[in-house]
Amino acid sequence: MRSLIKDSIRCEISTEAVAKSLPGRPLNVLYPVEPAAFAAGSVVVVRSVPITAFCLRNVTRSEPDEARVVHRNHTRGFAVKCLTVCYRKFAWSVCYLGWKLTAQICAAKLVQAAGKLLGKRDWCARFTESRFDNRFGVDTVEMVPTEQLDVDEVSRSEATRYEATPYLEFGVILPRLGIRYEEYAFIDFGSGKGRVLMMASRFSFKRIIGLEFSRALHRVAGRNLEQYGRVMGAHPDCRSLCCDATSYELPPDPTVLYFFNPFTEAAMSRVLENIYDSLRTHPRHLLVIYNKPVHRDLLDTCGFLTPVDAGAGNRWVVYEASAVPLGCHDEQPGERAEVVAPV
Repeated sequence: MRSLIKDSIRCEISTEAVAKSLPGRPLNVLYPVEPAAFAAGSVVVVRSVPITAFCLRNVTRSEPDEARVVHRNHTRGFAVKCLTVCYRKFAWSVCYLGWKLTAQICAAKLVQAAGKLLGKRDWCARFTESRFDNRFGVDTVEMVPTEQLDVDEVSRSEATRYEATPYLEFGVILPRLGIRYEEYAFIDFGSGKGRVLMMASRFSFKRIIGLEFSRALHRVAGRNLEQYGRVMGAHPDCRSLCCDATSYELPPDPTVLYFFNPFTEAAMSRVLENIYDSLRTHPRHLLVIYNKPVHRDLLDTCGFLTPVDAGAGNRWVVYEASAVPLGCHDEQPGERAEVVAPV
């Protein structure tokens, strides 16, 4: 009888059959069984060498065939584990995001998988993102290259193209923050056409502010916020500001800062300095969401931000800020006073 023993599959074999199949070879070739275990006529449990499968001639299985039972139980346990993980993820999504958003996420993942198979990822992303605009009658999905921004040359050199945040992805990030939204302000750096402001208005933030330096994009954002408010109801304090985001004075409230790769490295460095100065003046809890983190190394090495959460493949990262209160200039290098989140 020819038996093919594969990796990680346990089987019981007769040592006499092994001796016949491997004449003249030491019996301890089947690892990790000790040589003393090979008593004449005994039945031992072995595991195949984890390199390649091999054949044994004239191997007789012991009765009952417990090897098949072990293998079947192993396969069944693996399937149950996979189903348990999927169920937990699905239950979490339904609990925190609701049935509708969970169904949309599942549908989007199916479309994305089909897009990868067909080699049409751009078409896939455009199809899923345009649903947001069609549903609420707004204009956010169209990209705007840097060359088309109505700003001066200096500002254009520090900007990136306008690109809308994927709405399904944003709907996953915010519920994972674990905060009381009504105690926090929300600020979007480089808010563009205002999609993130509209999506953030679904949560009960104290105030929602978008910072955009392009007047054309700012006007589009104003129209979009007005239209979205007619469909879903307006947030009591949600607005878009046309200003320089690198020098904007942050409010003294606990704040969530959102970035979707809005700046070049030089501009991002100035923004981080501004954030740290604000924290020193008004110590408070502050979270930074960096989506599409092209310049993540700046945040990782700035000294006052600590990563606390991240998406699959580091597509987005959440940082928690800490700073030294105003007047404390005698701290040792590397020391930071922790800013505690409001309870």
